[in-house]
Amino acid sequence: MDVLQTSFINRRKFLLGGISTSLGSCNSSFLRAQSTENHRQKPPLGVHLPLWHQGDMPVDEFWNSVFTQLTAHNIKHCLILFYRFVDPVTGRISKDSQYKNHSAPRLEFLEQGMKIAKEHGIEPSLYPMLEIDNKENIGTVWRGVLNFFGVTLKNFFHQYNNLILQLAAISTKYEAKTLYIGSELASLAHNIAAMPYWEQLIFDVRRTIRQSSHTSTRLTYAAHWEGYLTVPFWRQLDEIGIDAYFPLVDLETARGINHPSLLALEASLKQKLKTLEAFATRLKRPLIISEFGLTPFDQTSARPWQQTPSEISDPNEQLAAYTALFNCLKTQGPWLSGVNLWHWQLPNDTGSTYNISSNGALARLIQDYSSRANR
Repeated sequence: MDVLQTSFINRRKFLLGGISTSLGSCNSSFLRAQSTENHRQKPPLGVHLPLWHQGDMPVDEFWNSVFTQLTAHNIKHCLILFYRFVDPVTGRISKDSQYKNHSAPRLEFLEQGMKIAKEHGIEPSLYPMLEIDNKENIGTVWRGVLNFFGVTLKNFFHQYNNLILQLAAISTKYEAKTLYIGSELASLAHNIAAMPYWEQLIFDVRRTIRQSSHTSTRLTYAAHWEGYLTVPFWRQLDEIGIDAYFPLVDLETARGINHPSLLALEASLKQKLKTLEAFATRLKRPLIISEFGLTPFDQTSARPWQQTPSEISDPNEQLAAYTALFNCLKTQGPWLSGVNLWHWQLPNDTGSTYNISSNGALARLIQDYSSRANR
């Protein structure tokens, strides 16, 4: 079936299921941390920097503007998002769209961002993302439906492997905290025929890191929240990454200005974090929330994965959900290595309705949490 024809497949085909693979060897550092039962820490926050458009600013001016804002808000970690277009039929990966006059950022732009982040005392991670090339806008077709077989699968992974290895070299050069090997590639992650290619990719990336002078970069993958339990290669990575757009309440509870209550949001998040902790403990791996975000609209807490869940503005619902998250994080242990927020507003870039503006109430909330977490 043509991949574009599958774009209407309900994402719930990837609903949570049982683990089918063995847990493998334990992560000793994780076990040592878990052994201190009463230890509590505030997991550090990171923010995504999605480079949908470079804009016309000089490279150094662009990056210095971004990192000056993050430093002012006591944010010590960022994820620089790097994307490429992929043809859903041929599997060809390209910097340029074949349908629109649009090009993804150059590797040099990415590398300069890593360099300047370090100069500002901010720890960067690299977050690659594939976008299905189509006649509409970027992200119109969810990358989770992308899938290939046979020779096309082989050719796709040959290109993808080379791309991730380039990012691995940049990661080690600038001492990245984490390198993600992918994001929400749900169909490819669950494609049995693709498993040898994933294993080869992980092996090759680890070899690149071992051969460098900086060997502490951690490997993970950002799984879609409905399919994280059945990702078959968790035991080969250092961390479990989850894009956590779980519905926090039902639509009825979320409907209406200033709904739901902070108490209801906290209760829901506590339960979800408890479930994630149990999963991390089972796999003996720390877990990182690779994406967490809501938009300033009514019902966003029921549909956090939607940019515009309703046409009614309700920034207080967004703030309440973030407040509930930060309150819940205070009681978590080292099983949760961090939370990454989607996403910071960049210069010359309209971004999306998830924008976290540097002069908004949400940014001040983040600043307060980060100030306390970094003490």
